[in-house]
Amino acid sequence: MRSAELGGVPIPILARLPSRQTFDSMTTETIHLMGDGSSEKQVLSGSIGKLRTTIGGDGPIPPGLDGLDYTGPLLLKSAASRDITSTLNVIDIPSARRSDAGYVPWGRAFVNDQPISTPVAMDVDEATLTPVTGASAYQVLWYPQFNVLVEGGIRKTEDLTGATVRWTLNMRQN
Repeated sequence: MRSAELGGVPIPILARLPSRQTFDSMTTETIHLMGDGSSEKQVLSGSIGKLRTTIGGDGPIPPGLDGLDYTGPLLLKSAASRDITSTLNVIDIPSARRSDAGYVPWGRAFVNDQPISTPVAMDVDEATLTPVTGASAYQVLWYPQFNVLVEGGIRKTEDLTGATVRWTLNMRQN
């Protein structure tokens, strides 16, 4: 099982069983109805590519994150993967990703809609997946790592009768 880390503090496995993480785009956009009946999208440029993420878990012990200083940015090393699928076997992926042992990008080829593992060679931010005969698409997956601002600190609920701790962190990419 993969491990998340926040501000240099690894989150223990007993604090995150089961664990969950969501990713949402922070892109700020408005769709305008034009005078001719067409629509046009306006996007705030500083918000493009930024993420909002929520991570949390339930376990018999707390995550140990009460000692972090939530007033500034913290480095989040994600345990949940992101992915891009393409008809090409060469795919650019974000540089904001984990590179520690066990967290390198990996790939899949799809043959008749069935995923087949295929090796990935990285050249800076370009992932080259080994071609697979009959593949109609390729998918590269990686674990993101980026600075976040935590919204409101950690939220915890202890179930005193069931001896479990439910916790959640809401964060925005800095």
